[in-house]
Amino acid sequence: METKEELILNGNINKAIINLSIPLMINSFIQTLYSLVDGLYLSRLGTVEFAATSLVFPVIWLFLTFAQGVSSASTSIMSQLLGMKKEKECSGYLFQVICFGIFISFVVTLTSQFFTDGLTKFMGAKDDVFTHASNYLKVSFFGYPAIVFSLIVASIMQSEGDTKSITFASVISSLVNLVLDPIFIFEKISILNINGLNLGVIGASLATVISQYIMLLTGIFLLKKNKRKIKVRFKGEKLSLEKIKKIFKIAIPSMVGQSSEAFGFVILNKYISYYGTITLAAYSLVNRTTSILMQPPMGIGMSLPTIIGQNLGAGKLKRVKESFKSAHLISFVISFIGAVIMLIFSKEIIEIFVKKEEAKIIFPEAYEYMLYSIPIMPLMGCFSIFNGFFLGTGHTKYSMIMGIGRLWLIRIPIIILIRTFLVELGQRSTTIWIAMLLSNIFINLWAYIIYRKGNWKKSII
Repeated sequence: METKEELILNGNINKAIINLSIPLMINSFIQTLYSLVDGLYLSRLGTVEFAATSLVFPVIWLFLTFAQGVSSASTSIMSQLLGMKKEKECSGYLFQVICFGIFISFVVTLTSQFFTDGLTKFMGAKDDVFTHASNYLKVSFFGYPAIVFSLIVASIMQSEGDTKSITFASVISSLVNLVLDPIFIFEKISILNINGLNLGVIGASLATVISQYIMLLTGIFLLKKNKRKIKVRFKGEKLSLEKIKKIFKIAIPSMVGQSSEAFGFVILNKYISYYGTITLAAYSLVNRTTSILMQPPMGIGMSLPTIIGQNLGAGKLKRVKESFKSAHLISFVISFIGAVIMLIFSKEIIEIFVKKEEAKIIFPEAYEYMLYSIPIMPLMGCFSIFNGFFLGTGHTKYSMIMGIGRLWLIRIPIIILIRTFLVELGQRSTTIWIAMLLSNIFINLWAYIIYRKGNWKKSII
């Protein structure tokens, strides 16, 4: 029977991409369920609660970028070391990553409670939206350590090509979240005829935090249960300046790119808030839908660091290029089909998230955004593939430029220019959708030029 390593290095490329990406697709889909389940339940409380929780998502993402950058760097390094048959060196790098995880978890969890209110106000939240958004955010930060160490556990598994264990941990976590949400949010659970805790927005956040710790514990159990090439060792390991430098040389561009992108979405949400609660709700609604439909392309993008890393480490450049091209084609087709399906069932989708009387008000805004999403979604799929490819090569500066460029150099300036010089158009939310489309077009063109230049072929180890 063909092993995972043989499939990645010598097997059918399409089979390797699908084999690794399907569990990651399921994993991403399940992770999205955290947000989706909260949204579905909170929408029953009202549009304000629904909009408030969506407003603060970029803030959580912003602080996760520190851990994601280091996790991505460790995946890239360990994948290439495995391709070079240097398994023992992985443990030393892993020890440095774990130490960083302990430090960043302590700092962020402790300090988050002091800046949450100010950050929520900065994003443009007012009145009830501010209250709900701030409360949701404060509780969410208590789950930060669980997410950080889940990312570290996932980086070990993904480096080896074991994407199934990551998915299993997410399934368990999601089921816990699904059960706890209605109990924590509502006063009464009608379908079971039992009383709930009636905590509203805070309850949704608390249920998610508990489920995140369940995911971490499940991941640790699976890590110990299965035989691994990469060993987690503390005895005999010590902090290594050389290894730390190498990790952060790869991680810092990724951190800067992702954090800049996350903060860019904070600013973008501020502009969206300018158009009112209806536009914010429509934006949130469509994004929750596209986040589900985009799971296949996202899964393919997340599988690439392992495939690209191991093949690059083994010196198989031709196979690296073939993997990149196959991933792009599969991603583009799936994204386009997903966008068309969303548009066809637009009315039904909107009514899932909001009450029927509110659906009539939100529909025009949401439908217009869905129209723009037909070209936006395939472009987002391409963005994911380019990002996964550059992460796999270890040349994360290109991923950084993509993250910063799409929002700070293209999208936000376009919004400002339209609102300044095309005042009539700038008064309409169409401005946001146009800026999103153009930014995705231009950044993908830039990424393709960088790919063609071939600087990514240089080894990082």
